[in-house]
Amino acid sequence: MEVMPRLNAKQQAEYEERRLELQGQHEDYLQQHPELRNLLNDFLTSVLLHQPRDIFLFARDFFSVFNPEPDYFKPLVMAGPSGVGKGTLIKLLTDRYPTLFDFSVSCTTRKPRPGEVHAKHYYFVTMDEYRVKKEQGEFVESNEVHGNHYGTLRAEIERIRASGKVTCIQICILDIDVGGAKQIFESGLDCNYLFVMPPSMKELESRLRGRATEDENSLRVRLRNARAEIDEAKELVHMFKKMLINDHIEQAFQGLLAILATHYDQIEEPGAE
Repeated sequence: MEVMPRLNAKQQAEYEERRLELQGQHEDYLQQHPELRNLLNDFLTSVLLHQPRDIFLFARDFFSVFNPEPDYFKPLVMAGPSGVGKGTLIKLLTDRYPTLFDFSVSCTTRKPRPGEVHAKHYYFVTMDEYRVKKEQGEFVESNEVHGNHYGTLRAEIERIRASGKVTCIQICILDIDVGGAKQIFESGLDCNYLFVMPPSMKELESRLRGRATEDENSLRVRLRNARAEIDEAKELVHMFKKMLINDHIEQAFQGLLAILATHYDQIEEPGAE
């Protein structure tokens, strides 16, 4: 272990003089910018509250509000009750703009439905695998829905963001419920938010029955949760500044394009020449 040489009296006096000079400069700067002290206090409070595993990633997201991404990079959060048609709208959007949008594949503990493919529709994991990912801070949001667990992987958002900046502009689409959207909003991640509404609860029930993937008890739970989710979304006007009613899919898709054209320059508003 290397031992630092001791300072003589002259050097000690010079060091102390310089230290006091810098301290005075720092105090002057803090007096000129009192917002800095408040900002650092807010950051420290947030760190202690969330206790993130990756402090550097947390700091980047915390301070990103002061240097927000332009709209054409912002992730798109699409929320809405089960059966409202978010997946169909997202499929139409990615088919029309295959190099502009990319879907964030979520993790879930539920079993695959017929036709669903691992790592394409979801990452299907066991409860133990899901718990480990959550404990390691891999999710930017996670929720239990209808007895199953779902989580948005931070790595998925980072993958799409990095891909867009290297190759072409790609916008990350997140298909989540209101609870997950609130978690992302409260995390400070800069996103555009859209809530998809059914034309009526009767129509939503008809669509869920048409999927034939639920028994009667499960269907009733989904409908009860859907009503609660819709009511909550109506209260979150500061987050869901746009709402889209999915009555007829083609009309809804045109409405979706019109909304997105106000956020993303690469999308032409329907009917625009």
